[in-house]
Amino acid sequence: MSRRKKKQRIAAAPVSAWGVEATRPDFGGLLTWPTLDSRRELTPWDQQTLYKSARSLYYNCGRIRKAVELIVNLQGWAMPQPCTADENWNRVARAHFLRHVMNPFYFDSSGALNFVTAQLWLEQNRCIDGDALCVMGRYADRASFSFYKAPQISEDGYGHGANTGVVVNAAGRPVSYSLYDYERGAARDIPAGACWLYRHNPEPSYPRGVSDLVAAIVNARDLSEIAGYLKASLKLTAAIGLVETKKEGDKHPGVRGQLFPTAPATMGEGAMTVARMVGASSITSLAPGRDVKVVNDNRPGPNSKAFMDFLIADLAHSVGLDPTVLYDSTQLGSAGTRFDLAKLSRWAQKRLQWRMPGLTRIWRHVIALEIAAGRLDPPTAGRFDEVFWVPCRDMTIDVGRIATSTINLVREGLMSPAAFTLATEGRLPEDVDREKARRLANQRALEREFDLPPGALRQAALGATDPGPLSDNTPAE
Repeated sequence: MSRRKKKQRIAAAPVSAWGVEATRPDFGGLLTWPTLDSRRELTPWDQQTLYKSARSLYYNCGRIRKAVELIVNLQGWAMPQPCTADENWNRVARAHFLRHVMNPFYFDSSGALNFVTAQLWLEQNRCIDGDALCVMGRYADRASFSFYKAPQISEDGYGHGANTGVVVNAAGRPVSYSLYDYERGAARDIPAGACWLYRHNPEPSYPRGVSDLVAAIVNARDLSEIAGYLKASLKLTAAIGLVETKKEGDKHPGVRGQLFPTAPATMGEGAMTVARMVGASSITSLAPGRDVKVVNDNRPGPNSKAFMDFLIADLAHSVGLDPTVLYDSTQLGSAGTRFDLAKLSRWAQKRLQWRMPGLTRIWRHVIALEIAAGRLDPPTAGRFDEVFWVPCRDMTIDVGRIATSTINLVREGLMSPAAFTLATEGRLPEDVDREKARRLANQRALEREFDLPPGALRQAALGATDPGPLSDNTPAE
């Protein structure tokens, strides 16, 4: 390139007019963001530091541990409901699936997890490390699964390697995962078709997940350090206990500010100690001009408490939840609680959408091997991987009110009975009807066996009580 063209190129470089204050590099301090390439925002060394920081806080900071546990528990788990046109196959396939995956011996290669606890395990480790890997394999002719934490998805067991353990093609699609084997001291590549990397907020240009605690680590560490310093100061104050002082100009021999240890020390016979002063019933005399004062520590002060509350609130915001939901729900009234529960329901639904593709792959793997082994016939209509995932029931403070209004909506035809039974019981209306029929048949048999009049055991079997529509005068609580 000639010097003239180079000068023209430099002159044509864009220059900020600084009309918007947010574009000024000196506004609010020095702006440091090394790159706008999302593929390089986090290096393998950055990921390793995040693993260590997040795990250290999880094991040593109670508030972070509570945040992780609540994130896992608020989402819960999901259960399958096949939705092919073959209703009989749907019922049989669901029974085959649950019979297999709820047995840890068949489901998990280590024999530790079943389908529900595996979802909780994946969510917990994804929250701390950013992602977790599920590898789909076989045990004899049945489906079996293995689970690995994020640092093991690398070339050296520490989160290093090309693309931090993920090999991608030209389009950025994962081709294989490098899984480090600690026993052999080497990594092996597993095809991406046999793996499910569970992560949230997937970034197309970056193949790994990022910890939910990434924005909370700095404030959580600061909060732990502040609490540690306050605790040390309180322990020091309790250890000192009392202090002896004297007036200015006092010529009486002695050392000003003599400390009284909580345990007797070797200070000679008749030495003044806390045990001698408070442990005897006699009157203790002091030298002329001397006084004994109690050491008080008023920390943390009001300003410190307010700042610590700010840090605690920021921890909740960093993981995507309101402080009242995560740490202190007692600050809300009934209306605020209902609003927070509605937001929480939307938050859980969004996270379920990130989990559903992987759960569907687990369903497909289990059912395909069941069909291949001849233990299950294919559906007569539809695809065998047509499945709907039912989450845990929503939390509410008005169980009776919500149930009554929902039943009225179903009765008036404004809500699907299937939506109601799936949300409350995780079953279809046909399954509920079959259970009613079995219960009625059993009651008829008992009536005949014990010579009871017909209907003696069936008066309230069908739930004939009409709750009636809600009125405008129904109290809110």
